[in-house]
Amino acid sequence: MNFQPNRLARGLRGACTQSVGAVWSVLEPQTTDAPLVNAILTQLQSDGYATYQSNHPINVEQTCKLLDDLLSRQLDSLVIRLRPDHYESKDVLD
Repeated sequence: MNFQPNRLARGLRGACTQSVGAVWSVLEPQTTDAPLVNAILTQLQSDGYATYQSNHPINVEQTCKLLDDLLSRQLDSLVIRLRPDHYESKDVLD
């Protein structure tokens, strides 16, 4: 029957959802951690994890909306590389 467990249903039961999100700025050429994040996500995928990737929004409001959306997906983990201009934003860190 090709049964596939529902990751979100498992998350509701308190089990891990085997899903990880990553947010970083892929548009900044000086960003040197993009290859590292790609390597991490590639390894997670080969270990059976679903991965969600997103380019980092430019403004703080969009960043907060994106992070809220990813957190609502019951991810097991979230990898974030904040833009330097967002380091001091309490809204993003909350």
